[in-house]
Amino acid sequence: MMTSTETILHADPPRGAFDAASQSFRDACRLFPGFASLPTPVLVSLEPYAHLFGDGASVLQASDREAIAAAVALVVANGAADFLSVAPAAPRAAELERFATKMVARSFAVEGADLERLARVGLTPDQVAAAAEVAIAYHVVARLTAAARGRRPAVCEALTAAARKSVAAA
Repeated sequence: MMTSTETILHADPPRGAFDAASQSFRDACRLFPGFASLPTPVLVSLEPYAHLFGDGASVLQASDREAIAAAVALVVANGAADFLSVAPAAPRAAELERFATKMVARSFAVEGADLERLARVGLTPDQVAAAAEVAIAYHVVARLTAAARGRRPAVCEALTAAARKSVAAA
C-alpha cells in the first residue's frame, strides 16, 4: 500500500523516548533539574538510556534510582570522591549511594567487598549490574545538565548543604 504525500506531510512526528509527555522525561527532570533545557540533539543521543529513568524495563526500584541520583549529583556538584549521606532511610539506599559514588568518582577502586555489601542489603546480581549502569548513565546526564545550565544544579546545592549540615551536627 502506498502512502500519499498529503498523509506524510500531515502525520504526527514520531515521539522520542524523552518526549516531554513521557514518564522517563518527567523522572529525568525531577532527578536532574535543568534536564528539560538540554538541546534536542543531546536528548536524542540519550534516548537509549531512557529506560533507566521510568519504571519500565529497569530491575531497580524508583527509590534505588533516587539514591543513585543523589550520590551522582553530589559528585558532580563537588567533585567529591566521598561524602556522608544525608541519612538515607534504609541500609540499601546507603549502600547504593556508596557504590554509585565510587563508580563515578573512583571506578578503579570498586572491589569485591563493594559488591558483597550490595548483596547483603538484598540486591541481586542483575540489580548490581543495573546499579552500575544507572550510576554511569546518571553521571553523564548530571554533567550535561550542569554544563547546559552553566552552574551547579539546584538539587546538588540542596544536597550539598544538607550533607554539610549533617556532618556539622555529628
